[in-house]
Amino acid sequence: MMKIFPLIMLFLLVCSCSPRMVRLATPEDKADFGISNPSKALFFVENEKVTAPENRISNHKEVADGLYRQFGGATESVMVARTNAQTFKFSNGRTTWFVNVQNFPKRTAMILFDGENEPIIKYNTKNYERLVKKYLSEDLEKRQQAGKENKAVEKEATKVWNSIDAVSFTPDQKYADRIIYHSNTTYYPLISFEDGGNCNGRFQNIIYLDAKQKNISYTFNVTYINGRMLEYAYSREGLESVQKYYLNTLGLLDSIVNSQNGKREMKLNFKYLPDQFIIHSSLGFREEFHLMIRDR
Repeated sequence: MMKIFPLIMLFLLVCSCSPRMVRLATPEDKADFGISNPSKALFFVENEKVTAPENRISNHKEVADGLYRQFGGATESVMVARTNAQTFKFSNGRTTWFVNVQNFPKRTAMILFDGENEPIIKYNTKNYERLVKKYLSEDLEKRQQAGKENKAVEKEATKVWNSIDAVSFTPDQKYADRIIYHSNTTYYPLISFEDGGNCNGRFQNIIYLDAKQKNISYTFNVTYINGRMLEYAYSREGLESVQKYYLNTLGLLDSIVNSQNGKREMKLNFKYLPDQFIIHSSLGFREEFHLMIRDR
């Protein structure tokens, strides 16, 4: 019995000296992310101070991206993200918890907050999906049901679009120029280079959180051809949103494609008619712009 007692004391000493993964927040705590009830969260994070085999890191990213796709991305009710943020605050309206990823003993982890209880931290990727289905099953089912309903709407909208697309009309350069330079719509005039120059290439902008330019808030990259924007890529906290503009030989928009972390979220298709142009979204909605084009 006397031999066991020192071991117990050593265990208690180690535990008391180890930083808590989740603790009550204090007014002095600063967080990169704040989540409050009724919002919920699912964050996939890395403590870069801890080394780990490359296959373990890649497996973490693969499972995280799979769960992100199941939710269809972040929503107003559930924030889902693979992020490089290090500090978080979670509140259920009565209690606020603080989490610092740099205290984690493992390189990769999942932080799950169900909006009510203390955040859960798991390091084993085999447990990620099981916990998500246990604590966020209702949110996941709602998102999947919404996805089914959206597909039904998309199918019906596609039928309407196909009938419109069957109408034959070939724009000429004069028609195109009047839309590009004189339309006052969300899509035209086309977005051009900031200083109006005939610019080509890719330009990067980095926004820092501090004057010493050590901590990046976000970055965006813009690609131009002949002064026209062809791609806009915005990156922040592990999420990258990309918008690509596809032009036809007349310089008119054929389509605009939006994607997030490599997954296409939405596509806009353009159809031109003598007195209007129509935009059809892959999500099911349609916009029509009627033109006042004279002396053609």
